[in-house]
Amino acid sequence: MKSETWKPVPGYDGKYEVSDKGRVRLYIAQSLDSDGYVMANLRKNGAAKTHKVHRLVLLAFVGPCPDGMEAIHRDNDKQNNRLENLCWGTHQHNQTAYGTSPIIGATGEDNPACKLTREQVDEIIRRRATGETQASIAKDFPISRRQVGKICDGTRRQYGK
Repeated sequence: MKSETWKPVPGYDGKYEVSDKGRVRLYIAQSLDSDGYVMANLRKNGAAKTHKVHRLVLLAFVGPCPDGMEAIHRDNDKQNNRLENLCWGTHQHNQTAYGTSPIIGATGEDNPACKLTREQVDEIIRRRATGETQASIAKDFPISRRQVGKICDGTRRQYGK
């Protein structure tokens, strides 16, 4: 069994350490953000700052995030912050290779990212056809005014859950 390796968190003068197993030592508090990522609060110059633990691991063990890249969980488990599960990669690579976005080519109820049911799409189209504004319709659904327009002009007719 491999022992745990600890390295200082860059930018904190050795006050905090992060391990290759995704743990943070000497942090103020740890929690999950609204997207399910593990967060650690670190203090510097009297001010607390919240950091995503997966980014701290990559910063300490791999180095700074290259321009145009983001932290990627290879197994798509946002709480698995072990070094072997993390890498820097492009947003597109993260979505297509690691499944953080809809299944490529999946439409309708097979697309896990869809926000509307078939019935909701039909209601949006019906309400717009009666002259209701896109903004008014969007307030009743988890989509933007622009998305209402796309649904109604036929450029976006996908539905889901």
